[in-house]
Amino acid sequence: TNEYASIFEGWYTGSTINDGQFFNYSPICTNITLTARWAYTLADIENGYVDVSPKKDIYHYGEEITITPKNVANKTFSLYNFDVVNSDGSTFGSYSNKYEISTTVGKYVNFNVQYIDTPSTISEFAGTYTGEFINFDNEAETISIIIDGYGLYEIEGEKYSILSYLDGKP
Repeated sequence: TNEYASIFEGWYTGSTINDGQFFNYSPICTNITLTARWAYTLADIENGYVDVSPKKDIYHYGEEITITPKNVANKTFSLYNFDVVNSDGSTFGSYSNKYEISTTVGKYVNFNVQYIDTPSTISEFAGTYTGEFINFDNEAETISIIIDGYGLYEIEGEKYSILSYLDGKP
């Protein structure tokens, strides 16, 4: 069984999306290792905490999806907690302060979202800031950061929670 997915899709000869499916008529000439492949329902992925796009009834292992936090009245997104699935099926806990995560089905599981109470007034730091930084190629790049005053900031069109950086805690 799989604690994160609810639909068994079959046995495969490896753990990646490109590995072949094993059928009951497949010839066996040597020892082989089979990996169970599972499909996920919308409820499996959303888990009450996130919205998934595109909306479908069934998501197959390896399909591309985008995850965003559900809107909660008077709350502001802080960060995601989730488990990362290794190629051997083991998992380890991780987190992200990125507002929208694009991923493949089966890579991250058990999403939970942390929120904070939305401030009643806009922060004095709200606004757009432009500056220059040196990239990995040792070239100067101009970047704009938009701080919304409610705990989120935006860089190059990507939203993040600023709250997860305060003393390393949300």
